[in-house]
Amino acid sequence: MNEAANLPWWLWTIVGLILLGQGTALFLHARRIGRNAWFWGVWGLIQFPTPSLVYGLSLWWRNHKRKAASADRFDKER
Repeated sequence: MNEAANLPWWLWTIVGLILLGQGTALFLHARRIGRNAWFWGVWGLIQFPTPSLVYGLSLWWRNHKRKAASADRFDKER
């Protein structure tokens, strides 16, 4: 616990900027696509990098399902 308190101020500033940047980016992207923007933004502010990884995986999964459904619909039309 004392090790964290002994970190230099500039390192705390960098950590804060990383968290702020991640939270802002997640919030703005989630708001643009309409998916729980406040949840992603707040989660992005409190830890790093798990929220970005989970968000990226959820986007990948969503796009993967959409492409699979589109391919199935295309095959049925033929």
